[in-house]
Amino acid sequence: MTSNKTKSRTRISVIILIMVLVVALLMVLGGCGNAGGGVDSMPELDAAVEAQIRQDLYKQYGRPFGGMVYYGTFNGAVVLFSEGDTPTEMTMFVAGVLFVNQSGFTISVWYRNEFLSLDEAFRQKILTRREIRTIRDTHRINTAIGSNT
Repeated sequence: MTSNKTKSRTRISVIILIMVLVVALLMVLGGCGNAGGGVDSMPELDAAVEAQIRQDLYKQYGRPFGGMVYYGTFNGAVVLFSEGDTPTEMTMFVAGVLFVNQSGFTISVWYRNEFLSLDEAFRQKILTRREIRTIRDTHRINTAIGSNT
């Protein structure tokens, strides 16, 4: 009887171990490590492009690159999110698409060594409405809130 209890415990231990390994594998394959982008499945910014953005940001605004999250590159335009200091929820409409954040925020577009607002990039036809929606979807993942607009 003791050997049956031991076998049963061993089987349960093996099943638990297999489940833990499967979950760990799914986390690694699913990108739960947040490598480079700050959220799951976020793209990574090329090191040379990031260096140029850092330089241009410092030239244009006199501040370092820190605290910005890379949302992707569209038609050569790099889209970056930065959290603001305002503690109240903020909304922003661009091309009829709603962006929501729990505090103040900025979504900047770096294009041809200059920074534009998301709205300016849309009005200058650098970004399309479809790309704005894709950016909004990335923003939802990054902030875990948003709208279906």
